[in-house]
Amino acid sequence: MYLGELGEQIVLKSRKAFSAIRYLGNEAAAAEEYYRKKALREREARKKYRKTRKKAADVNELFMLDILREEMKNGDSRLS
Repeated sequence: MYLGELGEQIVLKSRKAFSAIRYLGNEAAAAEEYYRKKALREREARKKYRKTRKKAADVNELFMLDILREEMKNGDSRLS
């Protein structure tokens, strides 16, 4: 797994999807390097989040719960 963009999420929700993934291994990461990257990413994410929250709330905003409840599929125009 790698870090994706802020606000992007990939969800596996079917048995078929879960059965298709497999563990390929892992890589060691130096704590000094990883922590620095993590801290920078965290600061930037919080700054970006605060900036977007200053805008008026959009009643049509789409949340993960909406996607799951409505069982949206790939290609649904609301996911673009």
